[in-house]
Amino acid sequence: MEKIEAPSKQKKRLRIWLGTGLLLLTCFIALTSLYPPLRMSDGVFSAEEFDANAWHAKVPDQLESTCYRGGMAADIRERIISVGMSKMQVQAVLGKPDHDTPTESRYVLGMCSGMRIDYDDLHIYFNSSGTVINTKIIQH
Repeated sequence: MEKIEAPSKQKKRLRIWLGTGLLLLTCFIALTSLYPPLRMSDGVFSAEEFDANAWHAKVPDQLESTCYRGGMAADIRERIISVGMSKMQVQAVLGKPDHDTPTESRYVLGMCSGMRIDYDDLHIYFNSSGTVINTKIIQH
């Protein structure tokens, strides 16, 4: 009769680590498919075209913790606000910013990314002459 050797301790540890890693990966995939906010995607910011009426609409209290403006953010950055526009031109389109300094205007988009516990803002940056030099979406 042939004697079967037991696997070495090193091989056992490797199998345990590989099994654990595979289990964790499977759990992560399952969770992200069941709970969409865990997905790492910026798709939420490009879901809609800019709509001035929706952008300027008063946000009811029950929608305060939603992504009430976020879907329009990419369209604003790509098509509506462009480098070289004046601060007055930006405000003519987007209205008064939620936070404003001479070199930056911030517009709250809602709770859009991650676990939806922090607000995302559209930041518009201006040079010393008051013209747009850059825009960003930042989670706070």
